[in-house]
Amino acid sequence: MSINGEPSPELVLNHSTPQGSPLSPLLSAIYLIPLLRLAESWKFHGLLTYVDDSSIFMMGPTHKIATDHVAAALRSMTEWLTRNSLGIDFDKTEYISFQPPCASTRYVGYQIDNLALGLPGGRVLSVHWSNTV
Repeated sequence: MSINGEPSPELVLNHSTPQGSPLSPLLSAIYLIPLLRLAESWKFHGLLTYVDDSSIFMMGPTHKIATDHVAAALRSMTEWLTRNSLGIDFDKTEYISFQPPCASTRYVGYQIDNLALGLPGGRVLSVHWSNTV
């Protein structure tokens, strides 16, 4: 750790932060600052995180455009996590989209049921649409 450019002495830890520790959110926030900075570059974006949970918010004039924004952000986030030896629990990953009640499918298009997400290593993930999250 370095504070004001002064490195602290190295310290070997033989244990981890226990579940529910008040230190967990603080350490998580410090570790995820670069990811949050990356999210600032996303167009029509938002990213909320709390320890090991995240939500990506995207907007677009059509379901297709909004879904493309979500897929690009999720791909970017997945690549960052992979580079930092972290990952996403894809079994718990889902997305939801909304439209104004008066919007016609003629203008916003139809709901997209799956995001096909290309992952590092050539894997393709299908993230399913949900009507509740």
